[in-house]
Amino acid sequence: MKKLIFSIAILIAGAFPAISQSAEKISEILSSDGLTFGQLSYLVGTCGQGLNDKASYKEAFNFIKKKGFIADGVSENDKANVAQAAGLFFKSSGQKGGLMYRILGCDRYAFKELRAKGAIPQNVDPSMKIQGRDALALLSETLETE
Repeated sequence: MKKLIFSIAILIAGAFPAISQSAEKISEILSSDGLTFGQLSYLVGTCGQGLNDKASYKEAFNFIKKKGFIADGVSENDKANVAQAAGLFFKSSGQKGGLMYRILGCDRYAFKELRAKGAIPQNVDPSMKIQGRDALALLSETLETE
């Protein structure tokens, strides 16, 4: 009986590293001075879109672009601003938005919608580049405001 319990404990302990999420990319994103669309795509893809957390930023970018959340003419290494991040998070969360967002569907109105809901502070400029910590906070707030 002791051998059986010991064997089960070893199997369970061995399974944890296989199923735990790697924190390397998240740490890199948190310490980043300005996020790229590849990094934002990784956040969106692994947060409810079904992307494997072991995917590269390029794979994440292509995955999210195929879903139609990123406009043509944007590359993986382009730096994103707050309005673009808000638009990406808003689209990926499936929120409907206000009248202007429904008509135009642009990042500016996603930014305004999230600011009106309190997810973005009033003093934030939409053209500022987005930092890693701010992106995670905004993604979390966006998902909570659904």
